Amino acid sequence: MERPRRGSAAVSEIPQPTWSDLPIFSWPMYRLRVIACLSLALLACESRREAVSSGARPGVEQRPVQPPERGGEPVVRVRIGRGAQVLRLTGPAKVRIYPADQPLHKQLLSTPLTISRSGGQWIGKFPGPGIPSRSIIIVEPVGPAPIEIDGQGYPGYLRLVPRSITPESPTDFDHFDLVNHVRMEEYLPGVLDRELYDHWEPATYLAQAIAARSYAIDRIMNEGPGRHYDVESTQASQAYAGKTLHPLALRAVADTVGLVLTYRNRVLPAYYSSTCGGAGQSAAEAFAVSDLPPLVPQRSCTWCGGSKNWEWSAVTRDRKDLSRRIAAWGKRHGLSVAQIGTITAIRVSRSNKLGRPTEFELTDDRSRKFTLAAESFRHAANDTGSGSLPDGQRLRSSAFDVELRGESVRFTNGRGFGHGVGMCQYGAQAMAKAGNSPLAILAYYYPGADVDRAY
Repeated sequence: MERPRRGSAAVSEIPQPTWSDLPIFSWPMYRLRVIACLSLALLACESRREAVSSGARPGVEQRPVQPPERGGEPVVRVRIGRGAQVLRLTGPAKVRIYPADQPLHKQLLSTPLTISRSGGQWIGKFPGPGIPSRSIIIVEPVGPAPIEIDGQGYPGYLRLVPRSITPESPTDFDHFDLVNHVRMEEYLPGVLDRELYDHWEPATYLAQAIAARSYAIDRIMNEGPGRHYDVESTQASQAYAGKTLHPLALRAVADTVGLVLTYRNRVLPAYYSSTCGGAGQSAAEAFAVSDLPPLVPQRSCTWCGGSKNWEWSAVTRDRKDLSRRIAAWGKRHGLSVAQIGTITAIRVSRSNKLGRPTEFELTDDRSRKFTLAAESFRHAANDTGSGSLPDGQRLRSSAFDVELRGESVRFTNGRGFGHGVGMCQYGAQAMAKAGNSPLAILAYYYPGADVDRAY
């Protein structure tokens, strides 16, 4: 998800917030209701992960079942590195390293330490017989200090999962993913650290903590089974900073432990983005998933009017380059638009009730027509698989007008930043500054959802 990046103020310069008017258990709208089925669902999710991992396929999670602790708090598997060849651990002073399929073969190593892959083998200063070529490596810290990668700390532990990054050579396992396994309540401060600005209101942080926890739990239960991670550490899921000392983030997570958004006893996938630009869209429109009423925008939003991305300047793109990027994106995703030639026309073929485009029709120089959901069109237009794209050329949202002018495609009246589903972060901040409570913010952006305790 795309959203604001944190400001540059030093953590030590941020005053501690005044929370006396925001005690979590005295919010008038809050109903203390434990979702009894959630812990069982999380355990079932762990079992599904174990079933998937029971085979010996390289690159698939080989993970023993670990029962949730602290009354059902789940572990989040965050992919913090994708397709790496080299890992440089800089701390703590000692780490334990062992193959996931040989947990008794633990090796105590000092940092700094470099681990890499070459020729389908693990390379490193491993004592003894080394690490089997196709094994997943587990890296655990010794002592209370977190694992550090190039000076950045990560709570929990790491799993290094061999994988191929070339579909043409599926047996070429010269790369690996770095997956940080971390308890939910240790994970969330690192999310808030990246998702919100340092100077934003405590109420914004509280609302964001509940939304981010809800989103992560939904990913664990519905995306994680069948693969070796639940979420990315980037805007593809939720931005994640790893270990943080950010006081607002730590306090907001501590004061909302276990609280999630639900709809009809289901944890809500609480999507959010930076700025809706006045008109959001539903999850079904943006992501082609089953719609839930709290994820369907009910009204135009004016709260985010103070965002610099409420409106954005016109973007002019070369028509042939845009066509190539869309074709490359389509090929990578196995879609028919991979066959598109040079674009000769683009039109909005569908809009929602708020006037936001939700589908575009593209015509090429052979009179073939292709349709793309608005968010798919944005991602395809911003594709960098066929070359870098300057920030000023990127489409910040899928809400814009578009016209062809000779060899150029011009995008005008752009509004918002991100997909516009669920909570608008700049809008949440404006509501908080106006005196709205965290629950009022959540009720506005997720109408009909409840706040419940998951664990």
